[in-house]
Amino acid sequence: MLASIPLNAQSFTDDEKANTFSMKEVDSPPKPAKQDAPSVPGSLSGIAATVHVGFIIDGSGNVIDARIIKTTDDRFNDISVSTVSGWMFEPATKGGSGVSVRVIIPLRYK
Repeated sequence: MLASIPLNAQSFTDDEKANTFSMKEVDSPPKPAKQDAPSVPGSLSGIAATVHVGFIIDGSGNVIDARIIKTTDDRFNDISVSTVSGWMFEPATKGGSGVSVRVIIPLRYK
């Protein structure tokens, strides 16, 4: 299940907002098909951090344009974007067709 946080004004461009849907606007949300966990190097092991990653899941279920929205530790940013960029989903649907949706999720490291 995708957890999402409220979108802030800087999360997505006006063009992205015009060409995608929010989770509230779709009939069926995207479902994870491949969601590998982040690979944290030993040097960051045991460090607590939370990174909010914004991205679009396109109408085919691919993650596109992943970006950092908010972070508590910049050292986890590249790991987070790389991880999310490799995820795959069954796309969200609206009117029976796959549609693009905007998503923001927190990745928590301990």
